[in-house]
Amino acid sequence: MTKCRLINSTWLCLLVLICSVPANFLAEASRIQDVVARGNLTCGTKQTVPGFGELTNGTVVGFDADMCRALASVLFPETSVETIDSRIEWVGFTASSRFSLLASDAFDVLFYGSTVTIGRDVQ
Repeated sequence: MTKCRLINSTWLCLLVLICSVPANFLAEASRIQDVVARGNLTCGTKQTVPGFGELTNGTVVGFDADMCRALASVLFPETSVETIDSRIEWVGFTASSRFSLLASDAFDVLFYGSTVTIGRDVQ
């Protein structure tokens, strides 16, 4: 993948991410500052779904993993594409545990398919 395509993909992924996260997350500038100060992004991904998040040879691969890498690339622009995984801590979860782990700060951001429901909206 060329650097230009990666940068365009990164911005597209970031735009999708911004449009899909709750407004209260965007208001938490301190969380972003904490992540940058800490030097790594903790990503929650389901690691058993081929094509989206799958642990293969010790590396998480798939669309959800690429979204996390895109966000990390924006947060840590000095890190090269080849070494961005050194800035990411991967946390696996089950579908039923994802929201409780997110609420308990087990990871900074959750990448996994989720629908908006009234019950989730009030959480």
